[in-house]
Amino acid sequence: MHLSRPPRLRHLRPFVERLWVVRGAPGHGTELVLPSGRMQLLVNLAGGGLGDFDLSGAPLSRTGALALQGPTTAPRMLDTRQQAAVCGVSFRPGGAAFLVGAAEELTGLVVDLAPFWPGCSGRLLDGLCGTTEPHRLLDRLERLLADRLGGAVPDAAFARAAGMLARGHRVADVRAALDLSAHGLRRLFRARAGVTPKRFARIERFRRLVRRLPRRGSWAALALDAGYVDQAHMIREFRVFAGTSPARYRAVAPDMPTHYRPPAR
Repeated sequence: MHLSRPPRLRHLRPFVERLWVVRGAPGHGTELVLPSGRMQLLVNLAGGGLGDFDLSGAPLSRTGALALQGPTTAPRMLDTRQQAAVCGVSFRPGGAAFLVGAAEELTGLVVDLAPFWPGCSGRLLDGLCGTTEPHRLLDRLERLLADRLGGAVPDAAFARAAGMLARGHRVADVRAALDLSAHGLRRLFRARAGVTPKRFARIERFRRLVRRLPRRGSWAALALDAGYVDQAHMIREFRVFAGTSPARYRAVAPDMPTHYRPPAR
């Protein structure tokens, strides 16, 4: 079972994209997760630890039941046995600043949540683990987040810049719109998104492509529609961010586009 929804509390919406819960591990042992450029709060409702691996199988991280995932820029592997009962929060780009401040130091990492949310561990786990109905669980998680948010105010300049890049605007156009130097825009994105504007734009273009992949039609048309120069450019970028080709990925047809089991080579 997988449930995912946007926040219901209005004042959380500038910070949080989605809250989600997964119950019931898939039958296969590992799953590849595509990069999103977003931070996530992760809760293992079964109480065990959380860990992930690179594409070669080398361990990348190991945390307790409560973790904070920094902005991801490369694919990674999950042990699905840890996914039997997991819930979490996918923040908007820059939206986790009220928890972590600058995001740059967490890029590509999964770390324990406790240092960023002092005193949360017992209250958060106790408040979630006893709730079996998924909608109530997400409502409770949302209220805990709202309490932690306090009076935080979103960064309007960053939100505008991130929105423009997500829609396919050039980095130069964003600099001009915000009247920022190249250095100023890089500094803003490193602090809020944990990546440079160019890397953020590449990940957003990749995400647009993944959303379009279920469609049929020529690869060249799909590449241009997603914002790539040509089909070869699209394939190169897809291999960087997914570790495989668009055709091999589309053949798997995953229910969750950012999680899939790579086909046998």
